[in-house]
Amino acid sequence: MIKDTRKSYGGTSNKSDPYDALLMVATYFQHYQIAYDRRYWVRERPPEVAKIEQCLRDIGSFNKPRTQTINQAKSRLVYEFPAKAKVRVKKESGKLDPDKLPAWWGWACGWTSQGSWEIPKGIKTKFDNEYAKAIAAGEGTGISEITARLAQQICMWHQSEAMVEQELLSYLNLPEFDCYHRVFDKFGFGCRERGWLLTRCVPFDEMFKCLPKSKAMRRFRQLCGLGSTQVQSGKADTRSSFTGSKEARSVLHQFVVRAVERGTHREQKPGGGAIATTPYDCLPKSPEAHSLRVYWVTRAYHKGNKVSGAALKAARNATSRKLAETYFV
Repeated sequence: MIKDTRKSYGGTSNKSDPYDALLMVATYFQHYQIAYDRRYWVRERPPEVAKIEQCLRDIGSFNKPRTQTINQAKSRLVYEFPAKAKVRVKKESGKLDPDKLPAWWGWACGWTSQGSWEIPKGIKTKFDNEYAKAIAAGEGTGISEITARLAQQICMWHQSEAMVEQELLSYLNLPEFDCYHRVFDKFGFGCRERGWLLTRCVPFDEMFKCLPKSKAMRRFRQLCGLGSTQVQSGKADTRSSFTGSKEARSVLHQFVVRAVERGTHREQKPGGGAIATTPYDCLPKSPEAHSLRVYWVTRAYHKGNKVSGAALKAARNATSRKLAETYFV
């Protein structure tokens, strides 16, 4: 918008301070003096919300280097300890503890105890026996010092993420967010879904209550990364894409896949009839969660079979939009 406006006022697309100054003056008169438009002006955000967003971005910044380190360690375990080359560590968001390390990686780097935490004796004995048997049978060359260092880095990434997540939870538990959490509880959101949604919709009254409902709904969808733009060339070539926060869109999409898609299965009533759904442990038994499950089933199944490819992607995207709309209402 800035580039096009600068070109329309100054007759050039070149960026320079004089044209930027002209643009600022023109925007001020057009969207403040003549007709006030709040979308053009920076609003004050509650400091707690800004800290929540900073915590979430810090957690996101850990993902890429940690994944690279894990992949590098696993590639070395293929010939050093093949039995653990595909090890997976289950991680539950909202329950991380910096004093509790991933048991396998802690054992691999020699951190069998860390502060008050210690690998359970049974698990440590299991790892020791598996490793001794593999080496005795010639299955692997043994864990090298480099692989042990990589395992140590993975444990440190885990500690860093856990520390930031605890800070995030301290902000989420502030009393001013209680009214938002009552709505979040109806869907069973985790701490990171709650955090990203809070950064998009706080303060709710100031951002949305001043607008007509249909316009407020469109604005909320866009803030959640689910706004859409359409580009058409001629009559045949039509493309659409999402706009808005990619982080919020990502967590909502992951929630749909994890909690709605994997937690809902299709049952046919005896003698035919309507589709019935079975709730998953991750979703509460609320009317909002039930309507979301039913909506997913109607979009993701066709003639008794689950769709795939582009149709499955469209069903996930549609359910993500439905999730945002249901939450907004």
